Amino acid sequence: MLAGPLAGIYDPTGPGRLLFGFFTAMAETERENIREATLEGLDAASRQGRHGGRPPVITDDMLHTVLRRRANGETVEAIQPDRPMRSIRAIIHASVTGYPLSARRRQSHQALSASQR
Repeated sequence: MLAGPLAGIYDPTGPGRLLFGFFTAMAETERENIREATLEGLDAASRQGRHGGRPPVITDDMLHTVLRRRANGETVEAIQPDRPMRSIRAIIHASVTGYPLSARRRQSHQALSASQR
């Protein structure tokens, strides 16, 4: 039932059961305290404008430039010397699937597409 240093020591009767229940309650309380402290820290950071995570690989300027050049018929290979190949493929994939694009980027892409018509 138990693994680690208490393996084979747990006695499911009487005092062993009581002690195990006590340790379980203490662990749950500690876990909840850690969770609350983490959420408070994230909330405080958010109020200071720090939202965590990695910075976006694709900036709005990059997105607009690559999509405009693709709309003008340039190939990925022709665009590639100016931008990292990985980000170009991500931009093109995003423009086709619409999945990774934020709402603001999607609006920018739609406006660019509309201006090309």
